[in-house]
Amino acid sequence: MTGLKAVLSDKAVWVAVVGLVAGIAVALGFNESMVATISGGVLSVVSVVLMALMGVKKAKGTKQTAPTPEQPDADDQESDGLG
Repeated sequence: MTGLKAVLSDKAVWVAVVGLVAGIAVALGFNESMVATISGGVLSVVSVVLMALMGVKKAKGTKQTAPTPEQPDADDQESDGLG
């Protein structure tokens, strides 16, 4: 099941599928401008959905921690005239 998820979440696979379907549609005699419009719309939607899913997946995988403030060491205090 994870292999299928990996394949379906790859944008290159979707581009290949849409290209294949568009080529078959043109070969069957469909209007080329209609095929181009539909395939362009499908690719746009697939791109947005996959990018959103990848963002959610990345957000779940990263822990958000506050950065620790840097503590000046003795050399820093002497160099700014305070030490």
